[in-house]
Amino acid sequence: MEEKLKEKLTEKIKKNEVVIGFKRTVKAAKEGKIDTIVYANNLTDEIANKIKALPVDKVEYEKDSEALSILCGKSFKVAVIGFKK
Repeated sequence: MEEKLKEKLTEKIKKNEVVIGFKRTVKAAKEGKIDTIVYANNLTDEIANKIKALPVDKVEYEKDSEALSILCGKSFKVAVIGFKK
């Protein structure tokens, strides 16, 4: 799964079709701008439940936020990302 996700993420980043961060991703999802949310496996229950309640596809990344940030090419921790429609 990770390789497939990495390919999709790379494609979306090149096209500037990624929203990074919990607040920005949730806002975009509520506005109907996001079709998929990818989140790290080490989220708090509160944040995970908020994400699971959103009406979009969700993918739990198999690793933690540090690994997700490396996948995104960021130097800060990334727990939640959204793929724009």
